[in-house]
Amino acid sequence: MNPLVIIGGGASGAITALNLRKLLPKAPPILVIEPRKQLGLGLAYSTQCLEHRINVPASKMSAVRLDPTDFARWLAEHDDGALAEAEDRYPSRALFGHYLADRLAPYVLEGTVVHVRDRVEHVEGSGPFTLTTARGDQIVAARVVIATSHPAPALPAFLAQSPRVIENPWADKALEAIGADERVAIIGTGLSMADVIATLSARGHRAPVLAFSRRGLRSRGHASAPSSPFGVYGAERATRLLAQIRENIAQSGDWHAVIDAVRQQGYAIWSQLAPAERRRVVRHLRPFWDVHRFRIAPQIEATLNAQIAENRLEILAARLEGVAPDGTLMLRERGGKRRHWVADRVINTTGPDHRGLLQKTSFLQDLAQAGLIAPDPSGLGVHTDHDYRAVGQKSLFIIGPLARGTFGELMGFPEITAHAELGAASIVRTLTGEGFIQ
Repeated sequence: MNPLVIIGGGASGAITALNLRKLLPKAPPILVIEPRKQLGLGLAYSTQCLEHRINVPASKMSAVRLDPTDFARWLAEHDDGALAEAEDRYPSRALFGHYLADRLAPYVLEGTVVHVRDRVEHVEGSGPFTLTTARGDQIVAARVVIATSHPAPALPAFLAQSPRVIENPWADKALEAIGADERVAIIGTGLSMADVIATLSARGHRAPVLAFSRRGLRSRGHASAPSSPFGVYGAERATRLLAQIRENIAQSGDWHAVIDAVRQQGYAIWSQLAPAERRRVVRHLRPFWDVHRFRIAPQIEATLNAQIAENRLEILAARLEGVAPDGTLMLRERGGKRRHWVADRVINTTGPDHRGLLQKTSFLQDLAQAGLIAPDPSGLGVHTDHDYRAVGQKSLFIIGPLARGTFGELMGFPEITAHAELGAASIVRTLTGEGFIQ
């Protein structure tokens, strides 16, 4: 029996394994089940498009919480220092993925971290667990860590079977079939939309593009000059929290500094909110939070601005009501006006379908049907306690994006790193406290 198996070898799973190996150097091997060719890549860093960049400067990205310049030093060693000389560099996400893989590689080479290149399809038991992979292999584990990413986006039913639709723009070569003169509609206006525009631009696409979402909000850019986080936040009601943010933006004149402070205080802020207030934040404030918190690299921002200025990109606040056989989208603009727009291709970048999480992933569905996991009351993932366990379970841990409902901000890389480290420490306490590992 394996003492511990991690399902998901993206950033959260890889950094959790890295911390476990440091904390338990003599423990038996840790298995990480991940279908991609290297650990650490995940969905975010497996892209090979060089136009897809990290969204914060290299000097602020690190897999080591107490060493924020670790990635910048790695860049200096592996890229002749060209990308690490200045703190405002935004290298490709693929390069950052190589960094994460490289940091874990020594453990993989010595066999203390075992990369099982497969996908978990089913899970039985409650500790020990029997994991069945896509290849049909069975792996028995005393403890399981779920470190998978968000569920896939959802599509309106009337679009699901359309040959014009690209449901997953991250699939291998998904955008290569789009011709330079094909009109493209993008559902969603956030970070994924920005990546799609960057990819199309790099490939020489020149036809009109319409990107739309219910509010028509696009991701913001970084401040032109560094600023320090501003303000102290915390309230029992979402409306009061919003008022604090607005008051401090008016006082400081710098929304970047205010949002940075809210992010730093995120766990304390989230902890003060009752479940009903958390749901209000998710429903009403999260879209505004996302576009201000998750900023785009200057290179991507410049691409978007240029295409808007040249009338090749339009960003619209609207919802999709239907699509005709000829590709005409029937849109209802915010305010009620109807609009028709002919698209040769429709790309889905709507973001994770949190409501469908436990139905879309087969092994999570198994665990839910067995009563071992449940949706978080905030609607953001799996209900998790503050020791990173699925609520009510001793042997099942949730680390990474699926624990957002408990810990709040879990999507910025400093938070991913910190919670992977804290989650690893919680696992170690369990293993050593029960005498499983000496």
